[in-house]
Amino acid sequence: MFEAGFTIEQVALVTGHKDWKMLKRYTHLKPESLHALAASRVA
Repeated sequence: MFEAGFTIEQVALVTGHKDWKMLKRYTHLKPESLHALAASRVA
């Protein structure tokens, strides 16, 4: 969901995590996806 551009608050609301520490534990971001997201926001 982060790779789709959702904020921490939005992802936590959907997943039911109470805090960022637990959500972070199960979040596995791919660097190439983040670079693509950043590039699409600039364009």
